[in-house]
Amino acid sequence: AGDVDTLLLDKTGTITYGNRMATEVIAAPGVPADRALRAAVMASLADETPEGRSILELAREKHRLVETLPDHATCPTGGFVKDTNTFLFTSIYPAGFTPRFVGETQESYVTAGYKGKFKSGLTYDISGSISENSLDLSMYNSISPSYGEKSQTSFKFGKLTQKETDFNIDLSYPVNVNGLFGPVVLSGGAEYRKEQYSQS
Repeated sequence: AGDVDTLLLDKTGTITYGNRMATEVIAAPGVPADRALRAAVMASLADETPEGRSILELAREKHRLVETLPDHATCPTGGFVKDTNTFLFTSIYPAGFTPRFVGETQESYVTAGYKGKFKSGLTYDISGSISENSLDLSMYNSISPSYGEKSQTSFKFGKLTQKETDFNIDLSYPVNVNGLFGPVVLSGGAEYRKEQYSQS
């Protein structure tokens, strides 16, 4: 190894003692200093590194922001930290949870029609229908962490409803034309449709 003149190490702590300390929190332009400091504190509550602990010490000693925090305030797995109060998902779901989404549909419709022919040869076909389709959306086996242990576990998102009304009339009339093997049939029709969508 006599010809080695340079040695690169991957990180502090391999052969040295890392003890970097925070001395100041500098806010970005337009951001209040106290807001930047609080954000730094919240981001460091679960940080067990010397850097993370030094941010808490800086806020505690210089700014007296976290005087009530313990020396090793950590964010428990599956929870969040709000000041010194913690909430664990396991307090409601000890074995974890998987949200379940539910969509319940209801359909109803009525259809009627009548067709016939006049003595003149004019044929008609009249029909109408009224229908309604709804989708009720909800979710259960879930949680709203912002409410902590008081969170509800089932949620209703509302109902989507579609209503449709249709009326149709079809007419046809044969016209005999000299020189043709059969009559020429004149046809026509009309349709009325109304669709409505609502959310409740």
